[in-house]
Amino acid sequence: MPVLDEIETLLKPIGVRDSNNFSARLLQVRAHLLRADSYSTEAQYAEAIASIKTAINFLDAIQANSSRQRADLALSREQSHTLLGDAIWYSGNEPGSLQHYLAGKEALSDPAVGSDIRVLKRQAYTTFTVASSLFGLGKKAEGLTMSEAGLAEIERWRRFDDSANARRMENIVREEYSYELQNSGRIAEAYRQNDLAIAGYRENARMQPNNYQVLRALPVALRPSGEMYRDTGNPEKACERFREANAIWTRLERENRVSAFDLGNDVELIKARLAKC
Repeated sequence: MPVLDEIETLLKPIGVRDSNNFSARLLQVRAHLLRADSYSTEAQYAEAIASIKTAINFLDAIQANSSRQRADLALSREQSHTLLGDAIWYSGNEPGSLQHYLAGKEALSDPAVGSDIRVLKRQAYTTFTVASSLFGLGKKAEGLTMSEAGLAEIERWRRFDDSANARRMENIVREEYSYELQNSGRIAEAYRQNDLAIAGYRENARMQPNNYQVLRALPVALRPSGEMYRDTGNPEKACERFREANAIWTRLERENRVSAFDLGNDVELIKARLAKC
């Protein structure tokens, strides 16, 4: 937070001297979004929402003069609404989050920015957020269709990008799809998609052992994976997944690398699941 304060202090005179400086104004937006993301990580959702709304106000005042700048603004607007949807969802207002996830997806719908590889990436992610929200609100058929569209978008993206980040996004969408298949009664397909996602998370964790966001993604995914196996009559496989997740969280806790958000959510949940094994 002190670094973000410093960024804002440094940018103020630029805004006064040159109010049309695109790079400086976009950096202001990104600083507020980073602040919001940091608040959300610490489960401070009211503060996160306030920072996001400030970022959106800045965005509304910025004019783009090139296709690259239009893509920059579209991506920042999408990130703003997606972060806002997340903060609203995790603060307990799940129905209220959907409009923001949809707004994030809509921000990337301009054909003029659709060929930017950064947009391809975020289009896949916004499809996931909308699908997850739809399914969580009981709109199962719509959520399943949206997830299938997300996997198709990822396949398009992967033609241009085979990075760890691209694989991570594929894992996220495939995992969500597996739970939607489970809840639609397509159990064998659910197992296959989920196992592919977990294998992908493990590989990314192996390749990036010092990246906390990559490392935490594996135990975060293992918990609902275990719940899926538990709920479909395979308790041994479920407990195997719970034990693996607990071992990872225990190691990360020992290294003092677990966020307040994770301590209050997945770490507690996995211990509760494991106690029943």
